[in-house]
Amino acid sequence: MCQVKLMREIRSGLISMDYLEEKKSLNHTSPTAKGKSNPLLDLTPPTSPSTISSSVFSTATLSRGNSCCSGTIGKFDTFTQIQDCELLSIQRIQARWQYTLKYKMAGTENTQNKYYQDFYSLHCKLIALDANNLPNLPSPIDPIKSVLKDALNMDTRKFDFNCYLKGIIASTNSSRKLKKNFYNWMTTGSFESEIKEVQMIPLKLKILFRGDYYAIKCFETDINTLNDLQHLVCERLKVHNESVESNALRLTAKLEGWYIVELANEDVYQNVLSKVRVAQRLVLEVSI
Repeated sequence: MCQVKLMREIRSGLISMDYLEEKKSLNHTSPTAKGKSNPLLDLTPPTSPSTISSSVFSTATLSRGNSCCSGTIGKFDTFTQIQDCELLSIQRIQARWQYTLKYKMAGTENTQNKYYQDFYSLHCKLIALDANNLPNLPSPIDPIKSVLKDALNMDTRKFDFNCYLKGIIASTNSSRKLKKNFYNWMTTGSFESEIKEVQMIPLKLKILFRGDYYAIKCFETDINTLNDLQHLVCERLKVHNESVESNALRLTAKLEGWYIVELANEDVYQNVLSKVRVAQRLVLEVSI
């Protein structure tokens, strides 16, 4: 693919090289200023776009394709962290109290209906894995009390459950097993893995930091989130006597040999990671 700039309009777009031919009469050489080369940012193709003409594509057909920085977030079939969860309502349906939850994951929001038994099962499972720092599960609704009295206390109960859910999210951040079980419970209602496991695919990371390159071999599970990638880079750089903090790193990824994307948030990173799974390599420029 080649990025083409229009001569009479401020527009550009990507078109296939098959539709282009070089006009040598336009390819005049002229002295250019020489600067220090940056291996990661040197993206100029061998042939300048100004020397390329197309007899097939019209002005209306030239448009920039979707990139990793665009608003469309790519789908991925591996589990990710539940970023936020909120209890929206509690309703009595067929003699049972139904809890409607809204949760946010990878920039998308979904709803799920649960019953108190579901919360109890989740709590027992998480305690079996790691009992530390788990919040207290609110008590069930007493069936002896009147429905009217329970309904009057629903706001208080919603507040208690929202505090519980926020505590669960905070507690599961420290453990991949806890995150995975909470994800399965929220999305499938089961603790048995009904989703595709993250495959142990070896990946190659090439890092440019302060003029030096570092090569890292890892697995996808090591960089499943942007936070995991930041910590991995930070730890590996410390091995090479480079003292850095993960929260101070600015990471820029180079995709397909030329496309540069700043890893500014989790949504952008997950879209980039979906392409890294295919290429099995990631080139990063790290700055502070």
